[in-house]
Amino acid sequence: MASVHDDAETKLAEISTGTAGGPAGGPAGGPTDLPPAMTRPASTEADLRPTLSQAASFAPLRAEPREGVGRRLLRGRAKSAELLTSDEWMYYLSDSTSIGRISIPGTHESCARYGKGNIFVPCQTLDVADQLDRGCRFLDIRCRVVGSGSDMSFAIHHGAYYQNIMFGDVQQKCADFLYSHPSEFILMRVKQEYSNESDETFRKIFNNRYLRSYYYTDGDIPTVGRARGKIVLLGDVAGLGGINYGGPDLVIQDDYGNSDPSVKFDEIWAQANASVVYRQPGDDRLYVNYVSANDPPWIAPDGYADLIQPPLYDAIWGNIEQWRTVGQLGVMPLDFFDSDDGWNEGLISGIVYWNYNW
Repeated sequence: MASVHDDAETKLAEISTGTAGGPAGGPAGGPTDLPPAMTRPASTEADLRPTLSQAASFAPLRAEPREGVGRRLLRGRAKSAELLTSDEWMYYLSDSTSIGRISIPGTHESCARYGKGNIFVPCQTLDVADQLDRGCRFLDIRCRVVGSGSDMSFAIHHGAYYQNIMFGDVQQKCADFLYSHPSEFILMRVKQEYSNESDETFRKIFNNRYLRSYYYTDGDIPTVGRARGKIVLLGDVAGLGGINYGGPDLVIQDDYGNSDPSVKFDEIWAQANASVVYRQPGDDRLYVNYVSANDPPWIAPDGYADLIQPPLYDAIWGNIEQWRTVGQLGVMPLDFFDSDDGWNEGLISGIVYWNYNW
């Protein structure tokens, strides 16, 4: 599993200090063809830290919805607003484009909605069907093996907590969505959680009980045309099939336990720069950039989302006009994806609209 954080951070440091080649640093300072990095919003480290009272009380940090640059741009783009809908936003993607060259919003711990009072368990408010309807195209599915013999199946868990849904139900919601929206595809990470069955047992259950023709199980990164109407399997169990989640075709940033939200934001933005700015021709790997994190016992997932997502909203919409013709953001899984109050609606649409230069 590759990481680009160190390399991207080095390049960003070169740019900011003027040691890189080109106009800022000159030929002696390094490579002369290094492009500028995407900018990030001006914020201090304190902006991404909870106050003592917030940390102590786990008070919700949710900001009031605001009409930022994203909504202003959307209001000025009547054609785009009419053509693109959240349930069929992939319709205008070229069939020949690699799915590694797309900006895709997704969810981390996609089914984690129930914590029985433990605020560190829920990561979403919407169920899978609503997530898909609102633009999500990457699902993070964690499966516990339950039952015995021929009755063995997958229950969806977040750690020890059963999420009141079975894998077959998740699969059916995805199949129903794809049947109604054949222009779309869904990336699905499948991982074993809270059970210790062998990889062989897990594979047999999946193949015998769940595998259907609408799964894409080849090991290569497909084009959009090959993926349409499919669940593109990202196997996080050895030998499960599909694209190997821990393999060389994925570049993953998933620092989920960082105690400093400002550092986590820097990691997210370094990965975004690696995908958009520094990616080499022919590099069609999937860049997966988790926006999610938590910091027990101080910041629960919803609080972390409240700290990280507003500046990310500003960063994406602040760079979209200049950089979306250069490269794509990759996959960005979020906690509390497009919650019922719509507070991060502009972030989701920003990731989606990055694909189109209208």
